[in-house]
Amino acid sequence: MSDDNKKYIDVAKKLILISVFSCFIHFWVARAVIALSVLVFFFLPGVNRVAFAHKGSLVILLFAVVGFIVSLCYKNIYGIGSYPMFFAIMYFSLVVRAVATKDFFEKILDVICLGGCTAALIAVVLEIKDYANNMVRAKAGFPNPNFLGAALMIVVFVCIYKVINNAHKLYLYFIAAAISGFGIILCGSMSIWVILAIGSAVLFLLNKNNNFLIALICAVAVVIAVLIFKPEIFNRLNEISLTIQNRVNIWSFAVENIKTAPIFGRGFFSYRYLLEMFLPTRPDIQPASLAHNILIDSVLCHGIVGTGLLFTYITFYFKDMAGCRKTLKANKQSRTLNNFIIAVCVAVAVYGFIDTTFIWVQGGTLLMVITSGLGADENKVRNTLKSGLN
Repeated sequence: MSDDNKKYIDVAKKLILISVFSCFIHFWVARAVIALSVLVFFFLPGVNRVAFAHKGSLVILLFAVVGFIVSLCYKNIYGIGSYPMFFAIMYFSLVVRAVATKDFFEKILDVICLGGCTAALIAVVLEIKDYANNMVRAKAGFPNPNFLGAALMIVVFVCIYKVINNAHKLYLYFIAAAISGFGIILCGSMSIWVILAIGSAVLFLLNKNNNFLIALICAVAVVIAVLIFKPEIFNRLNEISLTIQNRVNIWSFAVENIKTAPIFGRGFFSYRYLLEMFLPTRPDIQPASLAHNILIDSVLCHGIVGTGLLFTYITFYFKDMAGCRKTLKANKQSRTLNNFIIAVCVAVAVYGFIDTTFIWVQGGTLLMVITSGLGADENKVRNTLKSGLN
């Protein structure tokens, strides 16, 4: 790599760090910063082509083009605006994967921790401001409390990864986890804690952290005991039945409309688009922007074709991960980062059965950046192979 290209890569890395932090400030800020960063990437020599080095990149481009055309046909303004943003996020994450090294990715994770603390502190300030209305759930710069909770969940996962990886100044990650955990409490998301426990268990099992796994099991046992004997401590527990009923109503309406456009769907945010169309004559429809189930929402929005393209991209990604993982194991190199990515993916997949918060620009970008950490392991494998050849 030439000195000029290294200089451009350094510029790209700085933009990546700024963009990641912007995800915790406000969703409009995140959109603007990510879009601007991607625009700059297009004009940076040595950066503008690296995103298309992976097979899945062309699948994503095809997905975005098809979805945009479908949205135009249905005059779905939400889809028309979302597909370019989706492509920007994916292009951004592919650039992260291409330029990632172990040290740089650890910096990204540190920025995620800093951003999570910032978002949680913003939530605290806003909660103090609205103290008189104790029913308000914190959302800070996110469009919905669950979106804030999902982003802070990622932060806690990062802190756990840092702890088991014996990062420098561990106390800072304990503080970041505590602040982000408090932010999750303020946003009032009941399911986030369950997903956190599932993802953490997967990480501990893969990494063979038996002591951490035992501690987690004990903590879960304590929570279950409190649920049984002191349920009033959990102030939203009585809303579970209503939440489930609302989900069932949303899923029923979504499935009903999947049948009317099963091949291509109607574009991103089809649920919101259909809601505005039918609400005057169907007041029974549960208001929502998304279908609260990642598979149902995908088929509703993108149809069989679009969902198939997404699964093709995911297949390419996990095939690359499996190959990378195999090489790391053969060379007796650490797979902690690889295990971390798998644990996050499992947690988000489980969460996807009841919510779709990671489709939004902030959570979606954070998730894709985490999965782009595969690039750091790929870089390690490439360097190992070069050393072997020499």
